[in-house]
Amino acid sequence: MASSDEDEGHIHEHTKPSAFHMFLTAHVRTAFGTFCFCNFSFMLVTILLLGMGYDVIDGDKITKIGLEIPTDTYQERANAYETAKEEANFGLTGVMCPRSEAKRAPLSLILDLGDDSNALTKAGLEKLKETEETFMMQAEWSDRCTLLYNFPTCDVRKINLVTDPSGCLLPNSPVTLFSKYGDPNFENIATTLQYIMASPDAASFLSYIDKDFDISTNPKSSLLKSIILYGTPFHNVTYYMDKLGLKNQDPTHFEYYTTDFVVDELDELNAYTSTTFDGDFDRMYNKGNTPSISYNYVNYNPLQDLVREDLSKIVISMAFVFFYMWFSLGSFFMTCCGMFQILCSFFGANLVYRYMWPTSDGYGYDYFTLFCGLAMFVIMGIGADDVFVYWDTWVASKKGGYGSTAERLSHVYGHAVNAMLVTSVTTVISFFSNLSSSFIGVQTFGLFAGLLVTVNFVSVCTFFPAAVLFYEKYLSETRFCFGLFDCVPNLCRKVTRRKRNGSKQVGDSDEDEDQEEKEEENLNVDSEEEEEDGNWFGDVYAPFLEKRKTAILAVFFVVWAVFLVGACMITPTPLEIYTLFPPGNNFYSFTKLALTRFPGEANPLSIHLVFGLNVDDPVDYGNMKEEDFVPGPAAEITDEVSGTPNFERSFNMATIDFQRQFVDLCEEVDTVLKPDNKYLMEKKYGINPQLDGLENATGVLDDTSKATGKAYGIQCFMKGFQQFQNVSKDDVDIVVPEGSDMTPEVNGVPDWSSDPSSVDSCRYCFDGFIVSKLTNEDVILEHVVSNTTRVSKGCNCMGIFPVPEHVCFSEFNYLDAGNPFKCINSNLFTTSLTNYMAVGGNQNWWVDYVYATKDEDNKFERIAMSEITVQTELDVFATDAWKGMDMVNAWDDWADAYNKRVDEEGTNDMAKVMVYCSSAPKWRQTILLMPAAIQGVILSLALSWIVLVIACENWILASLAIVTITMIVTIVFGFLTFSGWGLGLLEGILVVLVIGFSVDYTVHLSDSYKACDDVTRYGKVKYALESTGFSILSGAISTVGAAGIMLTANIAFFKKFGTFIFLTIILSTLFSLGFYCALLATVGPLGRQGRLINFYGRFLTGAKEHMEKEMEKADREKKASSEMKGNV
Repeated sequence: MASSDEDEGHIHEHTKPSAFHMFLTAHVRTAFGTFCFCNFSFMLVTILLLGMGYDVIDGDKITKIGLEIPTDTYQERANAYETAKEEANFGLTGVMCPRSEAKRAPLSLILDLGDDSNALTKAGLEKLKETEETFMMQAEWSDRCTLLYNFPTCDVRKINLVTDPSGCLLPNSPVTLFSKYGDPNFENIATTLQYIMASPDAASFLSYIDKDFDISTNPKSSLLKSIILYGTPFHNVTYYMDKLGLKNQDPTHFEYYTTDFVVDELDELNAYTSTTFDGDFDRMYNKGNTPSISYNYVNYNPLQDLVREDLSKIVISMAFVFFYMWFSLGSFFMTCCGMFQILCSFFGANLVYRYMWPTSDGYGYDYFTLFCGLAMFVIMGIGADDVFVYWDTWVASKKGGYGSTAERLSHVYGHAVNAMLVTSVTTVISFFSNLSSSFIGVQTFGLFAGLLVTVNFVSVCTFFPAAVLFYEKYLSETRFCFGLFDCVPNLCRKVTRRKRNGSKQVGDSDEDEDQEEKEEENLNVDSEEEEEDGNWFGDVYAPFLEKRKTAILAVFFVVWAVFLVGACMITPTPLEIYTLFPPGNNFYSFTKLALTRFPGEANPLSIHLVFGLNVDDPVDYGNMKEEDFVPGPAAEITDEVSGTPNFERSFNMATIDFQRQFVDLCEEVDTVLKPDNKYLMEKKYGINPQLDGLENATGVLDDTSKATGKAYGIQCFMKGFQQFQNVSKDDVDIVVPEGSDMTPEVNGVPDWSSDPSSVDSCRYCFDGFIVSKLTNEDVILEHVVSNTTRVSKGCNCMGIFPVPEHVCFSEFNYLDAGNPFKCINSNLFTTSLTNYMAVGGNQNWWVDYVYATKDEDNKFERIAMSEITVQTELDVFATDAWKGMDMVNAWDDWADAYNKRVDEEGTNDMAKVMVYCSSAPKWRQTILLMPAAIQGVILSLALSWIVLVIACENWILASLAIVTITMIVTIVFGFLTFSGWGLGLLEGILVVLVIGFSVDYTVHLSDSYKACDDVTRYGKVKYALESTGFSILSGAISTVGAAGIMLTANIAFFKKFGTFIFLTIILSTLFSLGFYCALLATVGPLGRQGRLINFYGRFLTGAKEHMEKEMEKADREKKASSEMKGNV
């Protein structure tokens, strides 16, 4: 500690106490009680609201991250697509059940034998089979099989495909395929592999094994995957109809399996799985070691429990800060007050955040996310730092020779609060700069953390000064804290004996013996009996810094230059869900293996070409609060995606022009777009590859594996429907008399030749859809197809598919199965389509390509949406955002040109297409991370510089501080590159946080440097170090301790947060006490250098002179007026 004489040379003249200071010193107990109650009221109101049933803190969203941007074009398309599927969920024409009839919930298993092992052995396959039987042989498993519905009665029945003895569908796994191809006991593995790879099931088999498997060069796999299908509903349709009060109603017209039933039964399925097989799961999973079986099942979400467990460590953080604060302050009472203030700040900030902060749709955010939880650790360090600043300033003022306690308080308040104001404002700015982010999770974190700092600042400026005065007046002479710890005296610091210096305060009376005056005198004129030997920062460090300041600056610049290279190389890092978990966790192992070790075709990414939605405005969010937004595609089966789809009401699938457009578009995608690499289409598949082969010439899928396989290639359901309509089955004879108005009945789709008249054997021609003779011969007999609609002369013979204006048939090719033609009315389209969907496995395959709505009577209304899907070379887990968005942009450009063609060349019956890619919102988020983080940093730096200029009243001092902070931020960016973290969402938030912490330390030094009256840079830096060095160290230790506990967190995300805070505080401490002080000692401003008064001083002087002249003039005029009145 500096000597008294030195302190007096550095302290400004005493400030006149304000009314607030007079109130605090005159009414110590009243002030302390009042501000104590004000702080406690935040906690009290929170408790009352909880008691009244209000959701003060929405814990359900604690695992949310908030990467969604509702207004982003790609997110709007995602939500439009997902909500459209939910709204248009009715079956076709009533002979199909509502689309929400069943929820298949896979229980997935991955057997991992290690990188150098082969699971495609008898032992490996038997291990997988044994594990599958562990679940499927359980007594109650058969009650939870995946179920189908019997059309048209919609009765529940077991799947009568390939099932086990209990009637459950066999797992999708290598075990099932080995059994299917005649090797159930795995006796001839090599031969069976050859059979499987030559079969239609080859693609499915490859999705269950390691991506490096090759039947010729590498016929082994260290991994085996099994998908066991189970699900809901558990009851027959009549059960749900009765529950809804719809007894004896036709179930085909009602969405009887509602969301409430779905949620309840999936929760029940989750509980059944977790409780029944808990021991089996523990036994299967070997903590990440091999061999091991990792697993995933319906609604399995271990993240929420881990988040709550990690956030509960705030108690440990509080304990550390408490004991360190106790050690630093030496008072149990003041420590309790400091912690009480920090704790109440949380409740106060949360009330403002939850109910009072204005939003676009009212007041308050109902969105307490994972990042908001992290803010609680941040405020522990910041709150403790404010306590240390005020307390150290108060203690240092004991030798100031003040005339009264109010004067002392005024001086302390002015210096401490000014420093805390600047640090708090700059920290709040750094947090609030996150409000400019596009991500709701980042916005709400910035807002909540900024409110925490604000409320804490208000509290430390009101409650804590009152607490200090109360302690000094009533408790400081207590030998032990409250007298409660006599039995453990070493836990409390004894108050050192004090001695009077014998002098009287200015204005004191010799006769005044009042006890209050004596206590006040003791408070202000007593000095420590035992003087400190010195101040290390002033006596040791400052001379060292002055002597080696050039070398110190050089070292810091070299380090900065190295990390600058890394900062320039930084790239955004997408958030992978498994990175939230620590290695060795089941969810981490399962998800990472699923994402990285299986071939892309196991989870192919598709481009959806969607008809029926408004292309320009696909979704309406209504009055939805942004914090309530649920993005599509939904993360969970039961998530209800936000928004209402905007269907294009003019969309009519039954028209000729649209049917022609649909099939032509499939052909265009296959022949024109697929060869172009920018669309990244998978080139080895064509249109509907599942229909390849003579056995599927009818366009009808069978009930076996092809009906449940992957949607490879270009999935064009109308093309399959065309094949179905193009096939003749039964022939009948019909006599068509000469001159009759009747035309022959025909079935199917004609030969779409462009010039039918070129066919030599042409006998009859549909010219404008009316039969005309081409020869003089009478037609007596024609062979035509039965089950057709009779077509009269002049009818609108548009057909299921459009036909050319001229269609020619000869007597021979008229019987050709590929040539016949059928005329129907448009209102029969859905009936014919429904018949097609009900055949074979068509329903299971095409159910996700045709979406129908219902009317007010719960009956079929219309087909509202349809789509074509196109397989890409990417999988759904692809993380290269730039490559992905280049592909999406190429499809968007094509769609814009295509829709322009529809507008200019198409008919009213043709529809525009919307491009939807499920990964586009995620890629878009990744690409926006870097500009969002950089924007936040630049904004925060700019605003902080303005605040520092105003606070320091010196633009040079502020600029040097910002240079220091910018170097710290640069090193942090470089660290992100060198550590391999990259710039993810958490890193984007924390780089802005760096500015707040760095500003805290540089502001303390800047304020002391400015306040010092010494005329040399060395003297100013020495005083700044003496005054704030230990405060900076105390704040750094408390912040590191508060956040350091996160290094022990379960979630890797939180561990990264702890590491980042530790790095930030170390850098901020080193740069502020090292680089910044050396910089000030070298080029720090002296005298009037950089002072703002240099810019506006002349205006103030001029204004003052002008006011003095005006006052003199007024005095002269007043005097002259008085003299005139006297003369009168």
